[in-house]
Amino acid sequence: MARYGERRGVVHITAAMFESGAQFEMRLPELFCGFPREPGDAPVPYPVACLPQAWAAGSVFMMLQACLGLTVDGEAGVIEVKDPRLPIGIDHFAVLRLGVGPETLDLRFERQGDRVVVRSSAEARLKAT
Repeated sequence: MARYGERRGVVHITAAMFESGAQFEMRLPELFCGFPREPGDAPVPYPVACLPQAWAAGSVFMMLQACLGLTVDGEAGVIEVKDPRLPIGIDHFAVLRLGVGPETLDLRFERQGDRVVVRSSAEARLKAT
């Protein structure tokens, strides 16, 4: 979705995954039931779903990367952040000790009004658009 410019949808799904994770003690199952629910209702667990499921837990990191518009080119030693967004309910987020080639750096994302600003401990390595 992010690749095709649908960041709003990625943000919505990522926020729902975080909400689900909180309901399942941060142990994401492989699937959920498709029952409708009202705001504030917990997601409905699928009775025979594996809990936790490694690929489901790992998907959150890829979804967060898509929200942040984060691309790492380790060979060139460059990190690109394009049109970063934060999931609903998260106003600050930090990626610490991100390895880029032989170096590491920290990225800090902060919601400021209707946009998200990114700061880096190594500005020369960051390409923000």
